Amino acid sequence: MAKLQYFFLIFVVVMALTVIAPQVDAQKRCTQVLDPNNCVLTTCRQTCLAKYNGNGINIALMAKLQYFFLIFVVVMALTVIAPQVDAQKRCTQVLDPNNCVLATCRQTCLAKYNGNGMCVVKSGGQSYMCQCVYNC
Repeated sequence: MAKLQYFFLIFVVVMALTVIAPQVDAQKRCTQVLDPNNCVLTTCRQTCLAKYNGNGINIALMAKLQYFFLIFVVVMALTVIAPQVDAQKRCTQVLDPNNCVLATCRQTCLAKYNGNGMCVVKSGGQSYMCQCVYNC
């Protein structure tokens, strides 16, 4: 399980670096704002292709997707790094197998084990026994 968590952590870090690291291209790319007030992606792409033989993109959408992905990566990294919480183990002890008076059962359990005493039906369903549940 720990190996899987470390693999996932390394994967998340690599993915985060690909988002954060600047893109390096061998060819210089130029940008041109075609319509600063209204950006319809299909129109933008058609105009960019016709005028410059390029690819029109919606920068605002790209930025939103980039931040969403970055937040997703951070949340996933935190879930891997965060320590797992183990619930405290609960133990049971039968205090009186023959008879159960609830008030006495609770007092005895609290005094002996700092737990919660309860009356539990014995097998057969005819009588009750005093059982104490406490933190081990």
